[in-house]
Amino acid sequence: MSLKSCLFECEIWHQRSQPKPHVFSHKHFMFYIALEESKLFHSQLRLFGVDESRLCVLRSQDHLPSDNHLSSNDQHRSDDPLSYDEHHRSDDREPSREQLSADDAHTSGSSRLESLSLIERVNLVARRGGVREKVEKIRILTNVRIFGYVFNPISIFYCLSADEKLLCCICEVGNTFGEKKPFVLKDTVDAVFTERQKKFFYVSPFTELNQDFEFKIGIPGEELFVSIDTLNGGDFVVKSGMRGRRVELTDRNIRRLLCRNPLASLRVIALIHLHAFFLWLKGVPFHQKYENLDLQKGILNPLRTTSGATQGNYYYDDY
Repeated sequence: MSLKSCLFECEIWHQRSQPKPHVFSHKHFMFYIALEESKLFHSQLRLFGVDESRLCVLRSQDHLPSDNHLSSNDQHRSDDPLSYDEHHRSDDREPSREQLSADDAHTSGSSRLESLSLIERVNLVARRGGVREKVEKIRILTNVRIFGYVFNPISIFYCLSADEKLLCCICEVGNTFGEKKPFVLKDTVDAVFTERQKKFFYVSPFTELNQDFEFKIGIPGEELFVSIDTLNGGDFVVKSGMRGRRVELTDRNIRRLLCRNPLASLRVIALIHLHAFFLWLKGVPFHQKYENLDLQKGILNPLRTTSGATQGNYYYDDY
């Protein structure tokens, strides 16, 4: 049986224009996974699976994590215009199963959130971003665990209804501190999700927290296009993105790509630190993680300081 899931052989680029120019590109490959095919992976593939023992594994708990300390911060904020009661109980209909799940999560803290499935967490984030329809199916463009290790600078969730109408796109951006922040995109131009949003996330010590991300996220087909640029007002600071070519998801293709790049995620994290070193040598201003904590907002799994305080905002507080 032919799979909707596939691999993408990609070229990733990064072009900084200010305050000092810096350019690089490199080859990479990513998995594009239709989660409803999880059982098919078990029967058709030996090298890849979802939440099972394989050489390459998509582990659902690696994405949209709930924080360990939500229970102390789950007081409902009624002044939030997207708070749960106002956003989901504005009419007299009976709450859906996923809304009840959100209520349970709100009242019982982190233990309940951690028990939610990935698609339930996707629904929470999508609703927090203003998506009214229920997400029934998801496609994930991401790095997966290889030999047990993964690092994801970006994972993209394409969220669909039961009849596969595209509802939104969630870009889950990660940093080297293990923090993640989801950006919900709903506006499309020529089948490309195109939006500009405030960053408010410590992605790099060489960019400002109050700069903007400009997203251009293509819908994967035979080819893939993703662009996430960083802007300061009307000026581009960093242009980054990737183009990819679709490859069938088979054990043979996984082996071929692993032979070319057996430690894909380790290579990504190594290149991030290598190019950070080059930027430091060029004298690009460096910002510490602990600066301007008030501008680090909407974070999942926020870093704890040495004093025990937690940085950033809890993304799931409203639930």
